[in-house]
Amino acid sequence: MKAWTLLGYLGLIPLLTPLLVTELYPSDSFGDMKNTFHFYSASILCFLSGTLWKVDHKVDYKNRQLASNLFCLYGFMCLLIPLYYALFFLLAGYIGFFIVECIACRKETKRFTDEYKAMRIILTVAVCLLHLLAFILWF
Repeated sequence: MKAWTLLGYLGLIPLLTPLLVTELYPSDSFGDMKNTFHFYSASILCFLSGTLWKVDHKVDYKNRQLASNLFCLYGFMCLLIPLYYALFFLLAGYIGFFIVECIACRKETKRFTDEYKAMRIILTVAVCLLHLLAFILWF
């Protein structure tokens, strides 16, 4: 397994942990796990947005760089709203980012391989399901 694949899947652990902890220890003895989920999710959306950023003096990546900045600001905005709404906004952000990434990188067959696309689909679906599960468990 490639390092980027392993790291991608390991990145689900900080989203899964607050869900498990709040179910196993509902007294909040481990701090505010809901905020942990909220902050980590928004941070990862911002982190992912940076993958669109690309600088090449021969190619104009202005649209990708704009999209990168917009998704980063969107992720940050999700930190400023209540978790009840943020769960849906973040879920929409992950879906939107995946669509933009597919469109922006469709010609980059060396970087945007079938293996990478498959991993991104699995991770995006998993993250979206975790957001839905968080909403069901917490609200």
